[in-house]
Amino acid sequence: MASHRGTHLFVAAAGSADDRISHSDSDKDRRRAATSAPPPPSSPPSPPPHSSLHMLTVQWYNRIYLSVMTCAYYIEHWYALLWDLLLSESPSTTWPKYTEIRPLSDAIYGQILLCHDNATGESVAIKRAKAINCKFRRPVANALNHMIVYEDIEMERTILRDLNQRHGGHPHILELRDDFLEHGWHNFVLEYCPKGDLLDLLVAKKRFSVADARAYFRQIVSAVHFMHACGYAHRDLSFENVFVDAANQCKLGDFGLAAPIASRPRCPAGKSVYTAPEVYLAKPYAPAQVDVWALGMILFIMLTGDPIVEKAIDSNPKFQAFALHGAVATIRANPLWDALVPPHCLDLIANMLHLEPSKRLSMDAVMAHPFVAQCTV
Repeated sequence: MASHRGTHLFVAAAGSADDRISHSDSDKDRRRAATSAPPPPSSPPSPPPHSSLHMLTVQWYNRIYLSVMTCAYYIEHWYALLWDLLLSESPSTTWPKYTEIRPLSDAIYGQILLCHDNATGESVAIKRAKAINCKFRRPVANALNHMIVYEDIEMERTILRDLNQRHGGHPHILELRDDFLEHGWHNFVLEYCPKGDLLDLLVAKKRFSVADARAYFRQIVSAVHFMHACGYAHRDLSFENVFVDAANQCKLGDFGLAAPIASRPRCPAGKSVYTAPEVYLAKPYAPAQVDVWALGMILFIMLTGDPIVEKAIDSNPKFQAFALHGAVATIRANPLWDALVPPHCLDLIANMLHLEPSKRLSMDAVMAHPFVAQCTV
């Protein structure tokens, strides 16, 4: 858990012409920053125009939507900032139970610290978040997505507690060891994963072997399956939110955008490379099916080092081609991808990346697929 952060490093998703994955310290430093008012939200995507009247209607809708969202965003942002200045105390890292060693990374509402547990002698990671941001759910601009997202620290704490208490927790979900409120800051004491996140490993290797991809993917799927069974969807599945411990075991974390599985949110969530197409439509969507799409993207990137599409939105020409031909034809049309994706998981990827959410595999079906179920590592 050496770099607890929640961003992606795909150049294509950030606007570069290169479809490969890049990695830089400057990207890491700014992706979790939330210290100033970010740019206002972009207009929501719309279906392709079918007539001049339709185009005019969509243009006016986009203008009204953008104006309302921009005003609401800045009002909430500055109101929360005022309360922050009036009520929030300077953060203290002097605790009787823990000793700070060094900062690990910034988080959207605070930072992650590497600490020493004075009772056990173990290293732990303490995620800190300003309580005032929890109260007002301060919005955060995701520059790579061009969307405004809302992390819910209270929901994250509730889910972490619940997942760690159900059946004694899960071996591939980050363990919550303690949590407490101190001087206006929420503190989550989490197990420390010294190998960082899965993106660090992917960038170092460019892509995973089929055996490694299969093992990592099964661990992540197992965690998401458990989470869904407990009644929650993650909504921000990505390499950046999967951490790797000293034993090379994956640990799913960062539940700030999670939601009850029965809910039908319409607000954006996640990072654009992994975001399902229905999330961009500003309509209610099923969060469990959004998780399945993200898992399909993760598996494909594990095997190839590339996203099959950088952004699943109608204005993206590559997504238009993907929507027209489907996942299997898209993969087979690229000689490198066709060589890297083994035939026995081609149908798994295709059925997880189905454009129609209701036709995607359930998590039970993903767990039962031979590529996952017959993995012995």
